[in-house]
Amino acid sequence: MQTGSQLWAETYDRKLTDIFSVESEIAIRIATSLQAKLTGREEQALAAKPTNNPEAYDAYLRGLAVESRSNYSSDALFKAIDFYALAVRLDPNFALAWARLSGAHALLYFLRRDATTARRDAAKDALENAQKLQPNSPETLLFLGYYQYWVLRDYGLAKTTFERVGEMLSGNSEVLYALGAVARREGNWDESVAYWERGLALDPRNPALLTEVAWTYAMLRQFPTALKLYDRELDIIPAEPSIMALRASIYQAEGNLQEAAKSLVQVNAETNS
Repeated sequence: MQTGSQLWAETYDRKLTDIFSVESEIAIRIATSLQAKLTGREEQALAAKPTNNPEAYDAYLRGLAVESRSNYSSDALFKAIDFYALAVRLDPNFALAWARLSGAHALLYFLRRDATTARRDAAKDALENAQKLQPNSPETLLFLGYYQYWVLRDYGLAKTTFERVGEMLSGNSEVLYALGAVARREGNWDESVAYWERGLALDPRNPALLTEVAWTYAMLRQFPTALKLYDRELDIIPAEPSIMALRASIYQAEGNLQEAAKSLVQVNAETNS
């Protein structure tokens, strides 16, 4: 068997227009090297092309990169929306971009950063476009669940939808994140932590998972565990003010006012730089 370094050192010489074939080929080679057996659905997902437009896919990936590191920042979410909107302008049949565009609008609405009718309708319209194109895809259903959660605030319905997606995408960190969010919303905090810890085992550098599970541990007064998770997140997003502020709140709760003050000085330096 090849080692991980040998596998990732391989060179793939393809045209940019063939990027999806390269992604699929790399994923299959890795799975084979790890002696992992892909399900029929997983093989279909790897073979599928989300769009035939490289520029649209580039815009989508840029939106995904911004959103994945947003830590619920309004500015970052607005930037992600701009990228997703560009992706669907370039390819109106790009269902995955429509689904994530809906999710970004819905999250802004849920967080009350823009709780207007226009924002709610934008989330609904984008979701409906995804549903017209790929009504039964796991990604469309995932963001249907988020619409039910973030806009309709029907947590039971959202949970049912997320569980359905979980059956389609077993071992998916995004689904585990969603199920953990619903569990905590319903008051099942230990269950939510269990979902998110499973998600982190699959996706250890996921900032959203790290933020949520760290905050939940803090609310459960498991402060050392929460601090370690925030430190992990700061390794991924260095000097992020919102994370440093959350870390300062834990030091304060522990009575360690000196460390809390040091963290807040760092926050002030970053926000005024």
